[in-house]
Amino acid sequence: MCSNILIQLARAFCGLIRFGELRVASFVFKNCHKPWLIRRYLFGSKFVGDVSRSSFHQLLFLQGERSIPERHLVRGLLRPGMRVVDVGANIGYYVSMYQQVIGSTGRITCIEPSPENLAELHLNVSENAWRNVIIHECAVGRYAGIVGLRSGVNSGVVSIDEGVFQASMCRLDELIVEQCDFLKIDVDGYEWHVLEGAKNVIERDRPVLFLEYHSELVGRHGGSIEEVMGFLRCYYSDITYFDSMVDQSLLCKVSQRYLGQSAVRRINIDGILEADLHVGRLFGTFWILCRPVAGLENTTVQT
Repeated sequence: MCSNILIQLARAFCGLIRFGELRVASFVFKNCHKPWLIRRYLFGSKFVGDVSRSSFHQLLFLQGERSIPERHLVRGLLRPGMRVVDVGANIGYYVSMYQQVIGSTGRITCIEPSPENLAELHLNVSENAWRNVIIHECAVGRYAGIVGLRSGVNSGVVSIDEGVFQASMCRLDELIVEQCDFLKIDVDGYEWHVLEGAKNVIERDRPVLFLEYHSELVGRHGGSIEEVMGFLRCYYSDITYFDSMVDQSLLCKVSQRYLGQSAVRRINIDGILEADLHVGRLFGTFWILCRPVAGLENTTVQT
C-alpha cells in the first residue's frame, strides 16, 4: 500500500528536482491498490484523481503540472469571461486551468465520452462546486450514433467491435447553442470527424481554435491533413503550427520548469510531403492554432 508520508516526500523531491520523476512515481505507487484517490491543489483549485490508473495520474500528483508545452500555448489564449468548449475534457486537468484564468464570469462546456475519465471529471467539478461547468457525456463527430471507446486515460473512438466501452455520439453543432469563444479539440485521431460536425459553431462564432493533431492516427479514421487544413482555411486566415522543443539543453529545461520559458516552437508544414505527415514521420503530434484576424489583438502566444 502507498504510504502518505512516502508520497509527500516524493512530491517534495519532484517539486525541487523535477528530473527522473517517472522512476520516482513507479517506485512510490508500485503497490497502491485500486482505486487510490489522491487530492491536491492544482491551478489554485482542488484536484482529485485515481493514481492507480496511469503514470499520467501519478506524475500529475507528484509534479503538480503535466503537458507543459501544451499548457504554455493554451493558457496564453485564455481571457477572463471566455466561454470555453473542451472536446476531450478527460479528467479535468485543463478545466482547472481554465477556471483560474476565465473566472466565475466565464463558462466551460466539457465533452467527454469515457466512463473511466468521467468519474474523475465529475469529482473535480463537484469538489470545487463549479457552477459554470457543464459536462456532456458523449463523443462528438460528423453524425449521431453509437461508437466504441478504448480503455485508459487517453481513451479514443474506435469501432463498436473494438471498443471496451460504447458511447453515444452527436455533432458539436447540436450541443453548442451558446457563444463559443475558445474551442479546444484533443480526440486522439478523430479530429477530422469532430470538425465536420462543428461547421455551424465555427462559422457562427469563429472561436479561437486549438487543435491537437495526431498525424499518425487521423488516417485510421478516414481523415487526412489535406482535409483538415482545407476545412480550417475556409474559416481562418491566421493559422500557425507548434510542436514541442526537442534536443534541449539542461538550462532550457530548467528555465521551462521554473522560469516560465516557453517549451514550444513554431513549425512550417508547407511543402512537407503529405505522406510524412500522415504516418507521423515528421512532428508526430503537433498543435494547430487558428485565430480570426479580427481577434489577433486580443490573443497572445509566447514562443
